Amino acid sequence: MTLPLPKFSLETTGKSVQELSTVAGLLPPHTPVNIAFLGNETHQQRIQAAVTIKALGLAPTPILSSRRITSKADLDYLVGELKYRADIKRLMFVGGDPVVPEGPYENSLVLFESNILKTCDVETIVIAGYPEGHPHITSDQLIAALKWKIAFLRKNHYKIEITTQLAFCTTRIIKWVQDIRAAGIMEPIRIGVPCPTKVKTIRYFANLFGVPITADALAHYEMDIADEQLDAKTDSLFLELAQQIERLGIKNIYFHLYTLDGVSKNTSWIQNHL
Repeated sequence: MTLPLPKFSLETTGKSVQELSTVAGLLPPHTPVNIAFLGNETHQQRIQAAVTIKALGLAPTPILSSRRITSKADLDYLVGELKYRADIKRLMFVGGDPVVPEGPYENSLVLFESNILKTCDVETIVIAGYPEGHPHITSDQLIAALKWKIAFLRKNHYKIEITTQLAFCTTRIIKWVQDIRAAGIMEPIRIGVPCPTKVKTIRYFANLFGVPITADALAHYEMDIADEQLDAKTDSLFLELAQQIERLGIKNIYFHLYTLDGVSKNTSWIQNHL
């Protein structure tokens, strides 16, 4: 019997992982928690984060940033320690922020073609989706890469999930999901949505992630664009998205929460929406 996936997954960093203790008791067992691969954190912080998440009864999902991995030895060490110390069952693969790779891995396709999947012995591979596009990659390239990864992972008998970048436009999100399903990709999709925060914070992370958010979009979701210190009413975005998915009957859709102010500040929101 296959158990249903948790409704939400979360994201943390090596520096903020201890905040998860404020919500761990609210979450279903084995809720996925992605561990961001930040340039200002060390492998030891990532490994310790995985250990902490595992101890809380959740499912650590380390993100491997291809262009931040400096060598095969660097990759082998990180994945080996994650498996040995936290017994990870899940990994997420992304290209990463650096324009110039810091090692031999230009993108996640190159990582897939290495022997890392054979040696790390995980069950589920998570790949990234971009409903609102990517600042440096065309839409055609994105969908071609997604299809290649899905075909590769199916062939090698992995469980597959797609977790999307932070997104704000319901119309574009729904269109992207429908296009993915029309392409025969029926695997679970987790749509990245922001938890409540300030309008200023929404703008900052949208710019950081290269995701467009216009004044019209902010106004549509009743976020006050005149005073960026006011709260961004992200519930409007989340509820509209959830309602459209239900109305259209799109199956196997879940959510990934970007707690931009930290998990501990969003405890009530998470509790109310579980």
